[in-house]
Amino acid sequence: RVVRLAYGISASLAAAAFGLALLGARETLTRESRRPFSKRRLARESTPGGFISLFTKNGKAGRRLALLSVILGLHALHDGEGDVWQVYSAEMRGWGTRANAAYGGLVGAASSAGGLLTGASVLHLGSKWHTIATTASTVLANLLFMSRSSALAFGSILFAATEDCMSAAVTARIMQVGVQTGIGRGRLASGCHNLAAVVRVGGLYSFGQLFAIGSRMGRPQLPYLVCAASQLLAVILLLCTGREDWHDPPTEGEGGVPSASKVAASPEAGAKPSDAPARGGAP
Repeated sequence: RVVRLAYGISASLAAAAFGLALLGARETLTRESRRPFSKRRLARESTPGGFISLFTKNGKAGRRLALLSVILGLHALHDGEGDVWQVYSAEMRGWGTRANAAYGGLVGAASSAGGLLTGASVLHLGSKWHTIATTASTVLANLLFMSRSSALAFGSILFAATEDCMSAAVTARIMQVGVQTGIGRGRLASGCHNLAAVVRVGGLYSFGQLFAIGSRMGRPQLPYLVCAASQLLAVILLLCTGREDWHDPPTEGEGGVPSASKVAASPEAGAKPSDAPARGGAP
């Protein structure tokens, strides 16, 4: 009964959002500006490779955007866990419904708190170091969660709070530089979301397969190790970026285009393409 109630509330909220979008939102793209549906364009622009290829003709700025897009894709891999964490917790630590519910609720609350602090973190640390710190925190969260200790697993919640805000500055910088190179905001936004969605679907399949393979080998922690390694690779790539990858050179007048730190910290920047926490949250 409790599970049905939770899904019922979730479905009701989704229906309310649909109604608001249908009746209350105004279309921003005029009919004259819309393009006819094209399977070829869809295949070219809606895949990770197609999105990254948008930047290949833009020289240094294009290479910069391609690197940031790879980092964004690596960030999206952490969403591939799905609901495997409940099976893993039951097998490794003997968690039941109550423990899973407590953990999931705390992760959801921590993720919300982390999202509220994203703007302050970006302004205080800067775009690059905010992204490095939150990505490294995600690595640690994965390593702690895969422990057999329930105390360490619950302790991972503190570090998991940053999982859903680690891509904020990366996405903001992609949007900022992409617009400067002549790519439309709508195309950039849809590309970022498509990239994250495709990587997430592949991650869900891969995570499940790695869990099955690891369980047969007596190493059910395998998918968490791979996930942590992918985020560690993102940290390495971030450390290889320079100041010019995150800031535009100043120009006359107001000092140039606002930095990615200010863009990511603004309310208009929004959340990252992944809206739901990897572990926990609403069903």
